Amino acid sequence: MTAALQITPYSSAVIPPDPKTLCRLQFCGMDLKDATLMFLAESRAHPGVASIAQSVYDDLSSGREVPHTVLSDLLGEASGQGVLGVLRQKYSAAAYEAIIMPICQEIGRQAPIPSRRYPVREP
Repeated sequence: MTAALQITPYSSAVIPPDPKTLCRLQFCGMDLKDATLMFLAESRAHPGVASIAQSVYDDLSSGREVPHTVLSDLLGEASGQGVLGVLRQKYSAAAYEAIIMPICQEIGRQAPIPSRRYPVREP
């Protein structure tokens, strides 16, 4: 997926692909790093989201695992700043899901599952 993104040669600015082109791509190959890069590209106007996305992307690029709490913060901040709404409007439903699902799946993989203790019934 990162091949579809354009990085300008004289700056570190990431230019997202045309949404019409992106919708034609096959999304089954988008991984966590690709999804984070999309968040980074789409959150340029939101420094809080961009900062978290940059940190996550840097960690993933260095081969480090990112804690689920940081990924949750990324989604929460993106939601609060309206970035998720912009992604939903800009891309098709399939593309939107392809962007957020790797992050959601990683959170689900790492997050502790609370035990379900049922109350003991006394006779």
